[in-house]
Amino acid sequence: MILIFQLSCFYFIIYPAISIYSQTSNLNIWFNQIILSCFCVMAAAAGYVINDIFDERLDWANREADQLIVGKKLNISKVKQVYVFFTVLGFILAIILSINLDIIWIFGICPIIYILLYFYSSHLKCTILLGNVLVSMLTGLVMILPYYLNSIWLIQLDAVENSITSNIKHTFIALSIFAFLVNLIREIVKDQEDRMGDALCGCKTTAVGLGKNKTRILLIALLVMTFLIQIIFIYLDSSFHVWTWILCIAIPWLFNIIYFIKSNQQIFYRNLSLLLKIEMFLGLFYYIYRHYANNTY
Repeated sequence: MILIFQLSCFYFIIYPAISIYSQTSNLNIWFNQIILSCFCVMAAAAGYVINDIFDERLDWANREADQLIVGKKLNISKVKQVYVFFTVLGFILAIILSINLDIIWIFGICPIIYILLYFYSSHLKCTILLGNVLVSMLTGLVMILPYYLNSIWLIQLDAVENSITSNIKHTFIALSIFAFLVNLIREIVKDQEDRMGDALCGCKTTAVGLGKNKTRILLIALLVMTFLIQIIFIYLDSSFHVWTWILCIAIPWLFNIIYFIKSNQQIFYRNLSLLLKIEMFLGLFYYIYRHYANNTY
């Protein structure tokens, strides 16, 4: 999923501009982007693994036996070895990228991301909203990283065509905010889905801490707020494509709101989590299409 998002944003939004105006080799540009995307995949994989290690007891309460990995398909020592592998590989990729671009901050954010993912699993998962917000912020960061990685070439482009770089920046900011909000809602939905098992294990997630009804109210508020923010975006955007926005954003999002309000069964939360994942892809398509259609290089 990360590979699809980052490489799609790079190929359709950034690459058409810098391939024409930048003097840097296209092969080198692609190499750096692929290394960045692979690093993000390794960091996310390490985050999933360490989360499974800390969540072993919770997963036994919330998952079917055939869905369990830690303690069922793999013993804990093997899983820890997998975590070390993803962590070491992620650091190696970050070092390669930093050396190739001669930008030290790229390697600097590597340990920060891994520490935050570890801290989420060890301390923040069983808190009200803090863990949800942290994971969602990292999701938004993943969406905007391609812009900052290629900023050294976009600065060169800025001297030639300022409007193009401005449009690229605004597209990535809007997409990052959208990804943050959708993922925040999805994280709380997953908390609601696992509420009973988490409560039995003493894990005070958002759904457990606020209770079922207050969490529903919070989710409805976030769903409506996200939709209103998208309306504000199109109000500020004179070049938005109305029918594409209606098909990719408005109709699916209104369906999610109505579906959520009318449904209150446990299976619904699993369905809504899937719908939100689909909406993430539709939102990505809309923002890419909007930028690509409005910019002819």
